Amino acid sequence: GFPVDQPLYIHQETSIRKFLDGRNLVVSTGTGSGKTESFLMPILNSLLEERANGTLGPGVRAMLLYPMNALANDQLKRLRSVLRS
Repeated sequence: GFPVDQPLYIHQETSIRKFLDGRNLVVSTGTGSGKTESFLMPILNSLLEERANGTLGPGVRAMLLYPMNALANDQLKRLRSVLRS
């Protein structure tokens, strides 16, 4: 799952704040620096809000593109872990 016992990096906090303000953004930072949390936490938050409001229905909310299958598979494992917790 997501690391919950450590503070957010600056780019994570900035991206989440921009998302909550309804703004688009691009996050570009090094490998292993927490980009996944920068975009997945806001996406999951939106889905949870829709479910809580009774407005969650079928349809595409986000599209994640990865340059390599290995990275896509790794991210899918992380997402499944987060959703189970």
